[in-house]
Parts: sequence; C-alpha cells; structure tokens
Amino acid sequence: WGTYGTVDSGNAPGGAFNEPWGIAVGTDGSVYVADTWNHRVHKFGADGNFITMWGVPGLAEQPDQFWGPRGIAVDDDDRVYVTDTGNNRVVVFDSAGNFETQFGSNGINPGEFDEPVGIAVGADGSVFVADTWNQRIQVFQPDGAGGFSFLREWTVSAWYGQSINNKPFLALDGANNVYITDPDGYRVLMFDSQGNFLRGWGAPSSGIDGFGIPSGIAVDAENRVWVTDAENNFALRFTIPEDTVEPEAEIIDIPALPEGLTFSAESGLVYNELNMPVYRLSTDGVEWIPVVPDSIAGLLPAGAEPQKDGQGGWILLSEENVEIFRWDPLTFAWI
Repeated sequence: WGTYGTVDSGNAPGGAFNEPWGIAVGTDGSVYVADTWNHRVHKFGADGNFITMWGVPGLAEQPDQFWGPRGIAVDDDDRVYVTDTGNNRVVVFDSAGNFETQFGSNGINPGEFDEPVGIAVGADGSVFVADTWNQRIQVFQPDGAGGFSFLREWTVSAWYGQSINNKPFLALDGANNVYITDPDGYRVLMFDSQGNFLRGWGAPSSGIDGFGIPSGIAVDAENRVWVTDAENNFALRFTIPEDTVEPEAEIIDIPALPEGLTFSAESGLVYNELNMPVYRLSTDGVEWIPVVPDSIAGLLPAGAEPQKDGQGGWILLSEENVEIFRWDPLTFAWI
C-alpha cells in the first residue's frame, strides 16, 4: 500500500509517502512507517488500512516536529521510538502517537548524535542506535523515571563518508546480538550486545553473492537475517552458523586513509596505486607509520625505525642522530 504525496504541495493525506525509510511492526500487527521527507510517522493496521499519523516539519521546538525521520522501532509495550535524524534525537511515543519522552542532541559526546538512523529495542528495554557520522553504536537504558540514560557505546569500522545512500539500519536477534548494514561498504557486520565483533560478510556485486546498497535489516523468529539491497532490488535471507557465533576477531578500526590508498587487513599494510606498500599500522592501531623500503634500508643503521620530529613529521636518522631522510606525505616517499 501507499501512494506518492508531499506536504510541500499540501496534498499528502494519510497513506501518502515521500521517501518512506523506516518500518516496524507492533505486538498487535500494527505497522509504523517513517515517512522521511514528509517529516511524519504513519500507523496502519495489519491489513494496510490507515489508522493515524503524527509529525510536522520542524527543528524539534515541539515534540512532534521532525526533520527527516528515518529509523523506527516498537518495544514490547508498543511504545514507538523514532530517530529524528535531522534533529539528532530519538523521540518516544505511545501507540497512538502521544509524546512520552526524548533523548539526544547534536554532538560527539556520549548520548549525543550526528545523523542517527537505525534503531532497535532489546527485550530488556535497552535501545540501540546507529550514530552514523560519529561511526558508533550507542546503547541507552530506561532510567526509571520514564526517560533513558546513556549506557555504553562502541565504534565501528564502517559508515565512512556522508553520501545520501550511507544510511545504516540495525537489528537485534534473540540474544541481543547486533546486526548493522554498511551501505557504502557493501556488507553486514555482527556484534554481541557489548560491542564485541563477531563476523561480517558482503562484497560489491550486482547479484546475490554480495550487495549493491545493503540498507534495511531485520531478524526473524528463527534468527535468520534479512537484508534489503536497494541497488539490486533484492531481499536476501542469511542463516548464521550456530557453531561459530563466538567472538572470532576484533574488527580493525583503522585511522583515516589518504585518498588513493588501500588498506589490506591481511598484511596490515597500506598500498598506493602501484600496489607498493607505503604505510603500516602502528602497534596500538592509532596511526600510520611510513614503510622503509629495501632501497634505502641499507643506508640506515641496523634496526632503524621512523620517528617523529618536533613538528610531527616522520624522519629517519643516521647513527649520529642526524636526519638523513624525511617522509613526504604528498608523494608517499622518503626524500
């Protein structure tokens, strides 16, 4: 069901959408839809008949003022959680659209958001939010007074860039494992509820062996994972192997790379366009260290390693501690 309609033209009755993104189902089968660019939420019966809607365009000066809401979730008490993406907050309503509470604001600190999109509610009432441009998942818990407080967060090596398609959704399985889509990374990542990386899968493809733009995601009662591929027009279903759901390896949250370079997780090296190694990841994983090629290693003291000067530039020293090479970050070469 659904037709096109826009509030900008004044012709957008209930059931008319302008880019609906998020969808969720209540305990009674009611269907809630985030009508993103009409800045509102629709509620339908399980048969698709329109019931009600709420929300108007605005900058959150009133609880029902939305700007591009995208994610939507419903808990076991049929409360409706909406990520008001443009206003960087989560708003909670009852099943009839009456405002209950809200949390979040723009920023980088815990409890703040920068482009929140996907949202899911666990059986214990914990709320998981995809904080897209902060590249992290944040978890909130009921505070006992009708609101929600920050519980924990973890960073994700995903959601690079701010393209219009890079809007990730997330879902939970019965064990509160968290599944996220990485639209621009052509993959799905899986974590446990504490943020430990479990697995990831996907690659660029126009077929069912990968993804074009993985966007929506859901987990069914049998813990099968469903993903919508917005580029290839597929709905894909995956089964998680039961014998390998223990944490296998921590995903590398690599620092930002200069344009034109490629990181290989297998070798731990960064390569230029000629497939020559130019950087390696530091032991603590926080910065790139220039690779010393064999062509100049013979000119250095045995075991010499790059080090930084007082201005933060990488240099190589002689046995007398005299600078003999300096790293050029523009050409990726020792000068």
